[in-house]
Amino acid sequence: REALPAELVSVIDQELKTLRTTSRAVHSLSSILDAELAILDRVYYKGNSQHRSGIFWKRAAEIRRLARRVHNAKLGGLIDAFRELFFFDPK
Repeated sequence: REALPAELVSVIDQELKTLRTTSRAVHSLSSILDAELAILDRVYYKGNSQHRSGIFWKRAAEIRRLARRVHNAKLGGLIDAFRELFFFDPK
């Protein structure tokens, strides 16, 4: 923070507050995504052998893959790590 120009500190503080709000929202949405992904996994497991060749099932499998990628990205942790960079004390 000391390396930043004084006129930018207030702007950056405001953006960090916005980022904190976003981080909280992402964490709550992440728990909802976990529940939805568990349901999707169960539906996929139950119907995969029967509906594998159907167009609908291919789209469902694609949604499952994309949801898995979003889940594995752990966006909440990335946002928190980014916020912490501004408060890091090198000493």
